[in-house]
Amino acid sequence: MPFKHRYLALAVGATLSINAQAQLEEVLVTAQKRSESLQDVPVAVSAFQGDQLEAFGVADTQALAVVTPSLVFNNRGTVAQPFIRGIGTTLSLLGLEPSVATYVDDQYYSRPTGSIMELPDIERIEVLKGPQGTLYGRNATGGAIRVITRDPTEEFEARVKLSAGNFGYFGLSGYTQGGLTDNLYANFSVLHRQRDGFGEQQVQGLDDLDDLDTQTYRSKLVWDASDAVTAKLAVDYTKREDTMGAETIDVTSSKSVLGSLPGAIGNSWAEGPGRFPPFGNTFETGKEQDEVRSGVDGDNEIEMFNAQLRVDVQLDNVIFSSMSTYQDTDSETNTADFDASAGVFSDVYDEENNEAFSQEFQLVSDTDGPLSWVAGVYYFESEGDYQLTFDARDLVVAGFETVVSPRSDLDVEAWAVYGQATYAFNDAWSLTLGGRYSEEDKDITAESPSGPISDSDSWDEFTPTATLQYDWDTGMAYATYKMGFKSGGFAYPYVTGFSDASVDQETLDMYELGVKADLLDDTLRVSAAAYFYDYEDLQVNRNAGLVPGVGVVIPVENAGGAEAYGLDADITWAPTAALSIAAGFNLMDSEYTDYQATPNVYNTTTFPGPVVAAVNYDAEGDELIRAPGFSGFLSLNYEWQLAGGAYMPLTVTYSYTGEYDFDLIPGDASNRIDENTQDSYSLVNARLAYHSADDRWSIAAWGNNLADEEYFDEVVSFATAVRATVGAPRTYGLDITFNF
Repeated sequence: MPFKHRYLALAVGATLSINAQAQLEEVLVTAQKRSESLQDVPVAVSAFQGDQLEAFGVADTQALAVVTPSLVFNNRGTVAQPFIRGIGTTLSLLGLEPSVATYVDDQYYSRPTGSIMELPDIERIEVLKGPQGTLYGRNATGGAIRVITRDPTEEFEARVKLSAGNFGYFGLSGYTQGGLTDNLYANFSVLHRQRDGFGEQQVQGLDDLDDLDTQTYRSKLVWDASDAVTAKLAVDYTKREDTMGAETIDVTSSKSVLGSLPGAIGNSWAEGPGRFPPFGNTFETGKEQDEVRSGVDGDNEIEMFNAQLRVDVQLDNVIFSSMSTYQDTDSETNTADFDASAGVFSDVYDEENNEAFSQEFQLVSDTDGPLSWVAGVYYFESEGDYQLTFDARDLVVAGFETVVSPRSDLDVEAWAVYGQATYAFNDAWSLTLGGRYSEEDKDITAESPSGPISDSDSWDEFTPTATLQYDWDTGMAYATYKMGFKSGGFAYPYVTGFSDASVDQETLDMYELGVKADLLDDTLRVSAAAYFYDYEDLQVNRNAGLVPGVGVVIPVENAGGAEAYGLDADITWAPTAALSIAAGFNLMDSEYTDYQATPNVYNTTTFPGPVVAAVNYDAEGDELIRAPGFSGFLSLNYEWQLAGGAYMPLTVTYSYTGEYDFDLIPGDASNRIDENTQDSYSLVNARLAYHSADDRWSIAAWGNNLADEEYFDEVVSFATAVRATVGAPRTYGLDITFNF
């Protein structure tokens, strides 16, 4: 068999085939709604093949941040919080959506609960950087994460992988495909992953927290109805029942609001482990991941069903496509311990149910002439309901034991029409122009102390794009302008006198200069982009607070404006037939240019009342949250060719993330919360595999976060503590794979 490099660690998603010398192969992506070479697309994209993700140690979408420096992917429990180049949303409760859109094939995921997904049968993942306001449109201000699953073919194939590791980790995945008839093909995949919790509980209740128990089933049918018509039907089901993100620890170093309660209520609240709540009993807080003291006593439960149907029809010089999707998501989260203690003073539970449907019709040109184009119409609707419960059963103060916030019901209806065309003046110069008109309506009904209330609002925007591209023999350069749009919405809960007004839409204008080139006889690949963002009316979540008579409230406000500029790049080099090197970085600077903020901060304040203080604060000049000044990664892959045709690939990946703030904190306040800053940190992943000569089986040893670096998935300031959830510690294990 020819000598092949199986696990080339490429930021741009290429594979490397080794014969006489190393050479990077062409990579096809669909970032512009048609299949094109990555190096020909004037878009900043990081793309990764399925086997590369495995080599990197990327098991789910959140771990993409290891090899995508412009991506910060936090989570609050099961709620995904992706930020690309500093643009994202911290908490997208019903009424708001993330600013980074997530897609699986043609299906848009409007709710962040399902956006942290396992990857059982992935062909590739594309991370599109910058606003995607024309072709993807809805709520893609910061960019898009596109997961593309495998299509079945007529050839029979089967694979089973067994995994085991520390923390009691066990994984089982399987994939099979083949032809059912001469023109009907099917595949089926299953993934089950479970492990014990990273957080070791020190008190009564669950043995550990932040465990894993998830399973996904997916199937796809492809029917070649004729030479001109192809239909694809895909369905999947995911069930999760664990305590993801529940190993809450206390990182408070300043005085708690409970320490200033009136003396008649009880004793003071001491610092650190061994705090004394106001009614005299002792409840400790945990300060480390392996010494958690939490009142959490239940699992997160998530069920999601997805279905999508795509029909492609080849017409004269054009391809017509119809894409229909349906999603049904039910989730109950029981793991938000905001006081980070064994007592139940501010534990929050939420329940959300949501159904969504979309329909898109699209025309794509299919000619060899100088003009290529794509046009379409898009429709989306969803119905959902949401409710929070604030549990303070150990805080025996009238009105604060258990408060159920009002239930909200939200209906969304959105539609858009879009088009984009590229004209090649000659072999070197081409111009792309496009635009999308979007309109969105939201209707909300909510309970309130005075009875049911309802409201509605609508938003619309035209988002254009323009790109001038210059091509030469070994590369291309481009200058582009793009606009992104995210619709407005409603804060939770929608209650008269608190949040009875909608939040304005946000828009982002991007100016980008990029270059892509294949150099040194196609052994060196470079992709770089310099960008400038002008961000208006960005939607900013404030930390949750408790309002008597209402319950937990999570305010949202519009910042006047912000700016960011930066440079990101991906570089891949194959200096020898056995060695490949990949690197990437994102260097950026950002600031709010106009923002009279009222952030909620951990503070002493009057009691009872809103127990998180809102501080009037001029945030002009502050950096955007979750926007590190520098992040980068370096990955080395070396492959040994053994006697008889067996081979051993080794991949070692180093990832660095610079310092950033989790939330907006007043810089001149006497009680500034330094704990909201994530210090810079580094992760090291490695994987060494042995493959049999016939590729029928393999065994691999892997390790992630080998230096056991501590970093946070989320930090939140609340009245009773500054609480944090910790990222995954050192993990390691073995994979055994059988191919049939």
